[in-house]
Amino acid sequence: ALLTGLCWEAQRDPSTATNRYRQALEIGQTLLRELGDGSPKLAAESLYQLGSIHQRLSEPLEAARCYHDAARRDPTARFALDALTLAASTSAEACQASGTLVPGDGCTVYAESLDLLLGAHADSDAGKYWRFFRAQLREQRGNFTGAAEDYALVDPTHEHFLDSRFLHVRALAKT
Repeated sequence: ALLTGLCWEAQRDPSTATNRYRQALEIGQTLLRELGDGSPKLAAESLYQLGSIHQRLSEPLEAARCYHDAARRDPTARFALDALTLAASTSAEACQASGTLVPGDGCTVYAESLDLLLGAHADSDAGKYWRFFRAQLREQRGNFTGAAEDYALVDPTHEHFLDSRFLHVRALAKT
């Protein structure tokens, strides 16, 4: 509730927004340290809010990490699917911006978020949408078997369905 209040105050007064968001981040991080492993539900909610704050501060990679960790800590939370979708979209931006696929960068968070999303919510609209992009990332990283599996499962309603048929065959040829 305190984090929500600080964010509300930040939105009300743009002149102090950055300071309020930074204050909320400090409080949220302190809360997470104090919680440890004691309350995964409260930690997940806090992480989700911290992700939102990082996003408002134009820190997409930190936002993605928070969203990913929120869903990982409490996969049954009402916001878990939203958190994973936000983690995938914000880390995709960071991955593309980095121009590299080196572990430890935005692409690692992206890959982990996609794996968690598709592991828990493969049949959701978000899962159906992001499967194609996990296949692409797997192919770019040299995991042609995984890419072929994902391309084969792309939903027929997906905007890249026809592309996925060709890419599936290409990935199989590289295995």
